[in-house]
Amino acid sequence: MSRFDKNVIATLNRIAAQKIFEKMRILRMSSTENSKRRWIWELLQNANDKGAIDFPDEQVAVRVRLTDDSIEFSHNYSYFTNKNIEGLIRQISSDDKDWGDTDKTEMPKTIGRFGTGFLTTHLLSEKVNVKGLFQDEGVLQRFSFPLDRSGRELKSLIESINNSFEEVNTSLNDSPHIENPDFSACNTTFEYELDESGKAIAEVGLDDLENSLPYTLIFIDKIKRVEIERSNCEKIVYEKQAPTHLTKDIKIVEFDKIQGDRIQKLYFACLSEELTSIAIQIDRDDNQTSILPFNNETPKIFLGFPLIGTEDFNFPVVINNPFLEPTEPRDGVFLTMKNEENIINNKKIVRGCVELYFILLQYAIDNDWQNLYLLAKTDLPNPLDWVSTDWYAQHIQKVLRARLMQSSIVYTDNPLYPKIQLAEALFPYAKSKSKISTIWDFANAFLSDCLPKKEHIGFWYEIIDNSWGKDLRYTLKRLVADVARFSNVTQLSDKIHQFEEEALHWLNKLIGFVLSEERDLLSEFAIIPNQYGEFKKREELWTDKDIPEELKDILKILQQDWRSKLKHNQITSCELAIAKSIQDIVDSINRIIKENTNPKVKDAVLGLIACFPADSSLSKNGDEVLGFAKDFYPTPDKKILANWIPGIWQECQEWFMNQVCHDIDIKQNVANLAEYLNQDALKWLSDFVKFAVKYNFESYFMKYAILPNQKGDFACKKQLYADLGVDEELKDILEELGDDCRSRLLAVEIELDLDGKIHTSEDIAREITKRVEAILKNEGLDKREERNKRVFSKLLLWFYENESLAEKIFGDLYDRRYRLRSDEEIIEDIKFRQAIVNNKNGYTEQEILELINTPKEELFRISPEDFHKFEQWKHNQSQMAQQVVQEEYKELVTPQELLTRLCIYSPEMLELARRRFRGTRIYEYLRYIPHDFAEYPYVEAIIRRAKNNIIAYLSQTDGYNCDRWYEQSTTVIGGITKNDRPITIVVRPSDRGQVILFYKEEFDALEYPETELWVDNDIRQEIITLGRVLKNTGINRIPL
Repeated sequence: MSRFDKNVIATLNRIAAQKIFEKMRILRMSSTENSKRRWIWELLQNANDKGAIDFPDEQVAVRVRLTDDSIEFSHNYSYFTNKNIEGLIRQISSDDKDWGDTDKTEMPKTIGRFGTGFLTTHLLSEKVNVKGLFQDEGVLQRFSFPLDRSGRELKSLIESINNSFEEVNTSLNDSPHIENPDFSACNTTFEYELDESGKAIAEVGLDDLENSLPYTLIFIDKIKRVEIERSNCEKIVYEKQAPTHLTKDIKIVEFDKIQGDRIQKLYFACLSEELTSIAIQIDRDDNQTSILPFNNETPKIFLGFPLIGTEDFNFPVVINNPFLEPTEPRDGVFLTMKNEENIINNKKIVRGCVELYFILLQYAIDNDWQNLYLLAKTDLPNPLDWVSTDWYAQHIQKVLRARLMQSSIVYTDNPLYPKIQLAEALFPYAKSKSKISTIWDFANAFLSDCLPKKEHIGFWYEIIDNSWGKDLRYTLKRLVADVARFSNVTQLSDKIHQFEEEALHWLNKLIGFVLSEERDLLSEFAIIPNQYGEFKKREELWTDKDIPEELKDILKILQQDWRSKLKHNQITSCELAIAKSIQDIVDSINRIIKENTNPKVKDAVLGLIACFPADSSLSKNGDEVLGFAKDFYPTPDKKILANWIPGIWQECQEWFMNQVCHDIDIKQNVANLAEYLNQDALKWLSDFVKFAVKYNFESYFMKYAILPNQKGDFACKKQLYADLGVDEELKDILEELGDDCRSRLLAVEIELDLDGKIHTSEDIAREITKRVEAILKNEGLDKREERNKRVFSKLLLWFYENESLAEKIFGDLYDRRYRLRSDEEIIEDIKFRQAIVNNKNGYTEQEILELINTPKEELFRISPEDFHKFEQWKHNQSQMAQQVVQEEYKELVTPQELLTRLCIYSPEMLELARRRFRGTRIYEYLRYIPHDFAEYPYVEAIIRRAKNNIIAYLSQTDGYNCDRWYEQSTTVIGGITKNDRPITIVVRPSDRGQVILFYKEEFDALEYPETELWVDNDIRQEIITLGRVLKNTGINRIPL
């Protein structure tokens, strides 16, 4: 007799067939990727529920075997009843119940039912062979039967349902009773026949099983072990171990993943509050715990089993509650804005998950878990029809991020600040993720306490956007703006803790990177250093095309500081719109020299004269010019330029020749020039004239009186004649006759063509003749004047000694030379000779001649006693001279003190001071100080100390900037600004309470209102104002 009433069966089977027909039609036509993943979870859920009902105290083991043509799902601890078989064949739940009446404070016994969900397994195959144990009234039997859903018509589906029932009956009729069944064996099996499509779906499902299985086994306690076998692959076994507790709230669930003889430990941190749980996978190694990233295919919401389709829910941990109300396709839970009880309950559960998350977050922070950034993945869910984005943003994301911002979850590479709050962190950002590593490298130089570990920046890049309430993204623009705030290389090097050379190398790389990524930032922010290291914008700078530093120094003397506009030479990563070459700077220097209005032209010219090319063949007359300059002015030593063009000396030599000729003219004569040069002035002038002639500077001989005549005075070229061997005695005779001929004759030491203008002995003889004839003509009866007697005697003597030449050039005067000597003069000469010869002392004529030719000093030799008296007299005279000086300058006690007050530190400066104070009482003191005086180094050190002290003092004084100071002379300093205006300062030591100014450079500087006089006594640095000068000196009248 049939176990089922045939009439009832027919009715039920028809109803079931209609339901199955419709659902299979929909399944075939609208199969989704989610559906392809769901089938394994439906079977696993079935195993869980059957085990929970049939064997509530046992834990279930599951085995899945995939071969080339079938897949077999088996599990233990279950059996079938009539109701189970009917529900399976007819595709209805065998345990329907009203979930609304369920006590939601207790874990439900089962999670799913044999309902519509089981149909998704037919995506594998529409034909299934079911095997298992059948229990009826305590009797157990083995059975098997097929399920065939392949029919495309209702009739065929009804037949397949009928056939399944018949097969069950047949199988049970033929099956013996089992006396001692082994329920631990996998007795329940669902075997699906697979085609290619089915096998692909099976692979998808098994991949999904491995991905989400550990979370499922955490949330349901019933299943302990799952085996997965695939053809041509090693069997994989997942086996859950007993959990351990970290705290009362947090437990660690451990899994063994067994593959062959290898065992991999999987760890998950889990928190529960009532029926709500959260979990996250971790790794534990050497007492260190690290959070592991989610697989993108892992659903974020579980109802014991995963809700396929919730992968984009974007909650930072997996959440679970069996009473979450899912959507109909079980791909989400309702979190919309509708005021329905189930929706309200869902929201409450999710908010509860937030509180659990906070507990886990704090524990992870306190215990230094790694990869904390994974807990910050809090994006909004992707657009889903089952969740309200507005609600989630306001009640979930906002709450999560508020806590995260105040949480120390950012690990840095700075050992002093290994972990910082999210709100304090800066995360490198660029449109291209590949660039953030470079931004981090640059920023880490000075922001290491704010940046995440470099190995984490890629993860943070995906987490941090502009929706965190504070822009935590550190862009290239922010980096450049921060660097610009340093203002200069010095501050940058201090901030990045590197030497300036290294800081420039770092900056060069940064500028190159900015140029390649966002070049406009170089125009918006000043980060390109000029040659002082000051940061400028790109348009404010020029490229330096190998301009020698010496030329920049010279142009700076001329008050044009190109270094402030030239890009630093170590910044090679960018070219600028404007480039300046050596030709450009030479043109600028030459233009200023040619204009000759700049007060510093002289200093610049002398500096330029000292510049030389590396190739000596290009120097032409440079060494000669430098020699003349050094003789005449304080001139720098020779400097070799790395780069050279011929025009460097074009204007400076012309200016120099004009200036030096002007200054020679001022000297007026050879004696003054010799005293100034402290050398043979005629020799010097001879060389100078030869040089001027050789290099076409002769025009200055017409403009300035610099050519020495034979009197030693200077004259212009047009005033002079060349001396073509004129006899010196004839010049003397002519001069005694009243013609100063030597004043128009060029000094014989000077070789110069005077445009054919010459004087010979014949020219002098004619002039002598003219003047002698005039004297003779005008002589009357009166006695001849003594001076005429003397000159006529000299002329006669010259005639006698130069008879041939005299006859030639004097002609008639020579022939009538007897007129030059009167009878009276002849008689007087005879008497004088007789008196000498007949002297009473017995001197012979020869002795008298010897006496006349003996120097006077030989004649006046004195005894040692008389010599001692003479030396005592000289000593007394010296004391008297010193006493005179001391009376006027009572505080001048020693030569050292006087030299200090005058700032004399070398024999040259001493000689200059002697010339300056000649005729004064100071000179009387100075002239006794030897040139090799041992105190010069002391004075030089005192001057250097005063300069250093004053510069240091001004550098700390508001308004003054001494970063670019330089020496214009020993005691005059330029390059200083006061309230952003350039000034010059004169520096003097004041150790003895007095300074004596005498250097020309000092007076020149103090003529300008922007010059200040500062003194230092190594204790105090102070400015000397005009008022103080007037008060201390008693001056009350100033000539204007």
